Amino acid sequence: MVDVDLDVDLDLDLDLDLQQDVIASRPVDEPVRLPAEGSYLLLSDLHLGNGLRTDVFGRKDALLLDLLDRTTGETDALILAGDVIDALQARDAAAVCRAHPDVVARLEDLARRKPVWHLLGNHDHPAFVAALLPSARPCREVRLGEEARVVHGHQFDPHFFDGPLADADMRFAIRVHEAVERFTGHTIRLPFADHDNPTNRFAHWFFYRQTMALGLVAHAAARLGRTRRLRRWAAHHDYWARSQWGDNHAVLIPALAALAAGRERVLIMGHAHQAGRLERFEAAPSERVSGEPSVDWREPSRRAPDPAALRGKTYVNLGSWTFTDATCALWRAGTIELRDQATGRPVGNETYRFALTAPGIPGMREWWARYYRGLLRYDGAAVRRDLGFRS
Repeated sequence: MVDVDLDVDLDLDLDLDLQQDVIASRPVDEPVRLPAEGSYLLLSDLHLGNGLRTDVFGRKDALLLDLLDRTTGETDALILAGDVIDALQARDAAAVCRAHPDVVARLEDLARRKPVWHLLGNHDHPAFVAALLPSARPCREVRLGEEARVVHGHQFDPHFFDGPLADADMRFAIRVHEAVERFTGHTIRLPFADHDNPTNRFAHWFFYRQTMALGLVAHAAARLGRTRRLRRWAAHHDYWARSQWGDNHAVLIPALAALAAGRERVLIMGHAHQAGRLERFEAAPSERVSGEPSVDWREPSRRAPDPAALRGKTYVNLGSWTFTDATCALWRAGTIELRDQATGRPVGNETYRFALTAPGIPGMREWWARYYRGLLRYDGAAVRRDLGFRS
């Protein structure tokens, strides 16, 4: 066992406030630059927690240790692309070490022997990382020569930085969400297809009615010339709908816009918990979501790019190690392979096909009409069937 400073016990309110301050106000550090000719293992969104029922990493310790044993000897560095330690769930670093001692020890031991770069994600906390992985090298972004850019990806989420959904109310929502999941033992998440449980059925019922009511208020305010609330409502509706239809956290369009505008030919990120490798873009993802008002709420730099600007470029989402997922990527001298560690199978664009090819995204009202059956009952089989990639 490595020596780990366990004297870290942050109050949850302080934890959340500091986390938001770190994300929103600290200047972005210069990117770390590594040679594109190197060999790197890339992981994202482990979400190591406290071992209780809301620890979404679960019991995949042996699977991760096996991956590290088999790959790190042949790679030059390990790149952890954010959300490695779930400070929001665990509450204190000691609990993470008690729940996953071998994983923490192996990562720290590896960091003492070769570079382990850790990108700060929206669930990470600098104090937790410093306590558990003191030899890891924190950074904001990694560049692999002129070939690839590696980021966590929350900068493309409308809930962060200057996104249309980012405000102080988010802190309260995170606290409530975490408390309800902890109390019920059920996940309250999108997409519904992956989290069909009694609590999430009620949450969908509640948020549908709340969103429709807020939409009426927003439209009424817009008729009086007050459009800010309507723009925010449209962004919320867009986020909900895209997350149901194969674009978790609604990050795909702004991420592709950044890929198109950048010099690198590969953008690698996590955050969305949706592993995929996308290339040969024949059309831009649709910006149209049914039921949304015609308001221009997207920043120009976050609009769907011309497919011609994506020619020869590749988007890679590293996925996560949450629930049953366990995906990783290997970069070798300019090529990248994304695979499912549990099955050994390569990962392509399977889960993104609807979001990439649909002429329009069904909105909340349409989703509800299709799948809600009354009395908190949903046609879950139809939800999974219509997505086309879930059994």
